[in-house]
Amino acid sequence: MKNYIIKEMNNIHKKKIAWDFDGTIVNSADKVIYLANKEYGTKVKFGTYYKWNFTDLFPQMTDPLKYFRSPDFFKNLHYMDKDMKNVLYTFHKLGFEQKIVTIGCTENINRKREWLRENLPFMNLKESHFLIQDEMGKGSIDLSDSILIDDHITNLKSSNAWHKICFGKVTDYNKDAEDLGYFRTSNSLILLRHILGLIKENQIDE
Repeated sequence: MKNYIIKEMNNIHKKKIAWDFDGTIVNSADKVIYLANKEYGTKVKFGTYYKWNFTDLFPQMTDPLKYFRSPDFFKNLHYMDKDMKNVLYTFHKLGFEQKIVTIGCTENINRKREWLRENLPFMNLKESHFLIQDEMGKGSIDLSDSILIDDHITNLKSSNAWHKICFGKVTDYNKDAEDLGYFRTSNSLILLRHILGLIKENQIDE
């Protein structure tokens, strides 16, 4: 594992985490594959995506975002791994303020809020940011007091978060994460240990 970069700081940071949603908390890509398989009558394996628009798996796909708009998208939506929900709850019990910073269309955002209220009621939705925009990028949100956990390199690069973590498998939209100095993992338990390590290093207030 390559060394990662933490911004120079004068004060110990508070317990604040800003989470991306799609591809970070929940496995949106596999849900798209599932819905596309139903539409096209194909049997593409889960977890095999590399491009953000899925054209490496479905060359005929012209509008991948339609699946995110679908009411079926949030039915039986899986977490990124089997430990993710427990990890999120562990951070909550440890006193971390956790909020969502996510991008989507209006239909997707409304259903996303509902899913979060039902499945992660301890998430701070009042302080969350639901961005309705066509382009990636989270530079419009001040996250200078937070850790940002995201799967997309554009979101990480554009943010002013004091510590940035790339979560998820290597893809064409995040393959440079470690070269840019971001900590990277696709395992939520490793993520938990990493952030607990920052507390031990006095990077985060106990």
